[in-house]
This record gives sequence, structure tokens and C-alpha cells, in this order.
Amino acid sequence: MTIVIQPGYTLPEGKYARILHNGNSHDINAITGPESSIDFAPSNLLYGDTVDKWVPFSNLFASPASQADGTLLNITLGADEQTITDTASGNDHSLLFDRPDAATDQNVFAVLVETKTAYGIRLRLRDDPNLAARIIFDFVNETTITVGSGVGTITRIKADQYLCVYYPPPPVAGITGYAIDLVDNNYDPDFLGDETHSVRVLAKYESTGSATLQFSTLGPKPATALALAAHNLGSSGTQLAVQYLPVGSGVWTTLADFTPLDNSPIMVLFAETVAADWRLVLTGGLLPSIGVLKLGNALVMERPFYSGASPAVMNRNTSVLGNLSGSGDLLGRSVRRSTLSGSYSWSNLTYDWVRANLDGKLGLIQSVEQEPLFVAWRPSVTQDVDYIMEANVGKPSAQGTRNLWSFELSGEAHSYE
Repeated sequence: MTIVIQPGYTLPEGKYARILHNGNSHDINAITGPESSIDFAPSNLLYGDTVDKWVPFSNLFASPASQADGTLLNITLGADEQTITDTASGNDHSLLFDRPDAATDQNVFAVLVETKTAYGIRLRLRDDPNLAARIIFDFVNETTITVGSGVGTITRIKADQYLCVYYPPPPVAGITGYAIDLVDNNYDPDFLGDETHSVRVLAKYESTGSATLQFSTLGPKPATALALAAHNLGSSGTQLAVQYLPVGSGVWTTLADFTPLDNSPIMVLFAETVAADWRLVLTGGLLPSIGVLKLGNALVMERPFYSGASPAVMNRNTSVLGNLSGSGDLLGRSVRRSTLSGSYSWSNLTYDWVRANLDGKLGLIQSVEQEPLFVAWRPSVTQDVDYIMEANVGKPSAQGTRNLWSFELSGEAHSYE
């Protein structure tokens, strides 16, 4: 659920839904950017499906699930090659790794951990002469404690698992790797071990720290909205900037710069901007990916609505399967996630507006037959944005009161966590 409004721009009729569909979005003439493989090319963003994605980077660690390639300092490594526990000697308890990428680029380092008995961990650049590049991840309060330079994000994956992402400053000469340090209950990595502090490192990651996706339309075209879906920008801790190249200018202009809080569809709304060249700049995220991109002039519905609204994020089509014994005891359960359901209903639409915006080959009714669409229900009030993959439209109907009509739209929306 992410609505981003251009800084300094007052959204007119902010409670009126914005809809970006096939009839009012622009064809992308060219799109370029880094890719982890040919299967994850930037062109995947243009298909509209949520399976084929643009993935700019791959994990540089060859064996992310095994920590046996690390160097142990006052810790032991369990038989699972993942669990590290402090020893009763020493004041630093660390798992040290060489950098897979020997370059001095500003990369992202991250670990997926199971908390075990640890209150937190510290991630840092190894052999840092200034002891500056380091940050503590607090499992209890689910936050980061900055003790040096760089930026960190912590994301709860489930009850006892966290993804800890560290975006350190560019390495200086002599930096050869990374370190995972155990901390005590005061979040101090300098403590005398007692063999009670333990954490399970399920996976480690390193990837390039920034990516630029550039795309263009066939000639300058006006746009008021950019939308993304099927992404992981929230959970990966990625900062996103939306930029365009003004006609006749050689300097990129930023329309919005933000960090999504989750992986829900995004709609960026801005004052009408005429340009042919656009780009997304992704910074600080771990293995970011995006599945769908649209740019165009969002349809502004003629009337707002509130009564009868059912936000898709709370209207989940999820199957919970329980395995019960003959005596009625629960043996186990599984959850099968499918889709979300979105429904929207408008009244008091004028006949002329209905004909101009819902009818015709580029109108909303026929456009939903061609491709999925984005719907932002009340963009200045709520953060609800839905990517409707299978839409059903009700026929516009005269209300019988003066010259006013009603219209309904519903469908299956992409589900995310």
C-alpha cells in the first residue's frame, strides 16, 4: 500500500480514485538496465505479468546457506554449518567472511538469521582501520542501533527470523571482507563469552548497492503517474528515486525519492510532466526486483466514494488447510495464498463523463480486457493501491435521477506480504 505524491505538489481531488490502465498508459519504446541474467531482463517489466521480473543483481556468495567458508573468532560453528555460539574465552565473538567481490564498490551485505538465544548481532566491514563501518541489529525491538557509518534495515520474516541488511560506506583500502558479531543483552559486542549467546545464520548475501533502470516513450508525452507491482523494494530495504529528463535538458530531475515500507503496489502521482526519457534509481537494497511498470496519465474518477468500500488488502482469498486427527487434535496446518479481491463502486457520474472516459477502445471498459490495471482508491487519504490482474466491469447504468449514472469495477488483485 504505497501512494507517493510529488513533494510540493497538491493533489487535486485527492479523494477521487486514480486508475492507470492500458488506454491511458504509454508504450515504452526502449528500456535498459543491469540484469542478473537474460531471464531477468528489464523488458520483463513490460509484459504485465507478475512472474517474469527484472532482477538487476545476483547474490555474490556462491554458498549462501553454508557458513563453513567463514573464519571463526571465539565462536563455534554447529554441525548444521549455520549456528554460531560464543565460547567462554575472548571479548569478540565473530564470524568473518572474505568479500566475494574484490572491488571497492559500495555493495550491500545482509544475513537472514534465526534468533536462537541472541538479542541481536552486529554487521561490519572487516579490517576497517577507523572502526567506523558497523551497525547493530536489535531483535527484541526490531530496529537498528547506529554505532558507525552506513545504513541498516531489519525486516521480520516470521516469528524468529529476521533479514538484516547493511549498506555500508564505500570500502577503503585494506577492507577485505565482512564480519558478523554476537552481542550481549546490552547490545555490546565486547563481552566475556559464556557459551549462551547463539544465532543461526540461514543465508548470507552480497550484491551491488545501486541500479538504474532507464526507459523512454516514442517522443515526449505527458504523464501524471508511474506505477510498480510485484516488487520486493520494501522487504529488501531499497530506496527508490523516480526521475525524468526535461525536454531540451541534459540534467535529470527527481519527481520523488522514497523508501517503500512494504511490497505492495506503488503509485507515484505528480503534476503533468512532458518527457520522453525516464528512469528509476534503486539504492541500498538487497537483490531488488520489480515485475510490472506503467507510466501514463491516470484517469481521475469524476466522483469519490466511501460507502461499501472493501480494501483489497483485507479481502484475502487464502485457503487454510488443517490436518486433524481422528480425535480432533491438530496435527498441522498449511496456508495457501492466492489473491486479493478488490471492488469499487461509483455513483452520480454524468453521462458525458461516462462516454468520454469509460467508452471506446481507449476507455476503461475495453482497456481492462487487454491488460491488468492499477487502482488507487483514495490517494490523498489512504495508501491503498491495487494491481488488478483479472478485472470485471459492470455495465454503466442510468440511475434514473436526472442525468446521472453508476459504474462498478471488481477483480482479483496481486497478493503480497
